[in-house]
Parts: sequence; C-alpha cells; structure tokens
Amino acid sequence: MNTAELSLCWGSLDGVGVLEFLRSAAGAGFTGVTLNTALYEDALATGLAPADVRALLADLGLRVTDIDPHFNWLPGSVQLPGDDVIARCTRATERDV
Repeated sequence: MNTAELSLCWGSLDGVGVLEFLRSAAGAGFTGVTLNTALYEDALATGLAPADVRALLADLGLRVTDIDPHFNWLPGSVQLPGDDVIARCTRATERDV
C-alpha cells in the first residue's frame, strides 16, 4: 500500500493521545493527518505552543490535510457530556474550530 498519498484520520487510533497519534502516523509512513479541535487543545495542554505543533508536524514529515468540521454547527445539535474527543468536539464553538 502506498501511504504517501494518504492521510491518517484522527479517529483511526481511538484513545491515543495526540503526540502518539502523530508519531504513529509518521512511523507508518503517512505524510498527512487529520485533526480536530480537541486533539489540538490536547497538544497545547502538553505545553506545546502553536509554533511547536507546526514544528513537530514538520519534524515528523507530516502535514494537516483536514481539520474535522465543526460538530455542532446546525441549530439544535447535540452537545455530549464527557471528556472524550468526540464529546469535546460537540461543545467546541465556531471560534474554537
């Protein structure tokens, strides 16, 4: 399989932290990844600044090909409780995204 043209979707490695996700993607030969608001916030929570996240991606040979869409953009959308990635994304605002 040629992974040079594929992006690893953030949901492919459920329960994995953002740093492990990025390292796993690079280790498997992917050149692209998809991210979402919660994973980006997790990266910042580890002490990384936005510039550090960009540098980490570059060091790993990765680029962000997609940012998962705003989960709650429709009126009446469900906002899930909890701290898992999907629940957190349902509560992210347009500005967060």
